[in-house]
Amino acid sequence: MNTKIVGDYGEEIAKNYLIEKGYKILEQNFVACGCEVDIICETVQKAMSAVCCNNPKKISRIKSIFLSKNSLEKTKRDLLKNESETVIVFVEVKTRANTQFGRPLEAVTRVKQLRYIKAAKSYLVRNRLSNIDVRFDVIEVLDSQVNHIISAYEC
Repeated sequence: MNTKIVGDYGEEIAKNYLIEKGYKILEQNFVACGCEVDIICETVQKAMSAVCCNNPKKISRIKSIFLSKNSLEKTKRDLLKNESETVIVFVEVKTRANTQFGRPLEAVTRVKQLRYIKAAKSYLVRNRLSNIDVRFDVIEVLDSQVNHIISAYEC
């Protein structure tokens, strides 16, 4: 079977999987810096709070050590809110019919990752996106089975 057909098939499966998981597809097959990003999407994830603690009394005690009384209430409200952040996700889809030539993830070399990172920066600049979290995922499609590797690599 033609590799383009196999790749397109895998991307369609990956796109449907992401939509089913609540991701919003922003763009497909984005080309920049000599690299094609298969899927660019966004998702919402819980924000990481500065204090890793679920106990409101303990948060209050910790924060009161560092903050003046005037700003304590605002900070406490901010920490206790169930805040979430938008994350732009750049997804590389790797499709294989079998593992004869290795797992799909193994094809995402460091060189490929660096190209993806450059293309991601270009996308962010073109769309005037700043101060936004970015993540690089890989989706393996192996014999119609999906394996989503979240944060497969970093900048």
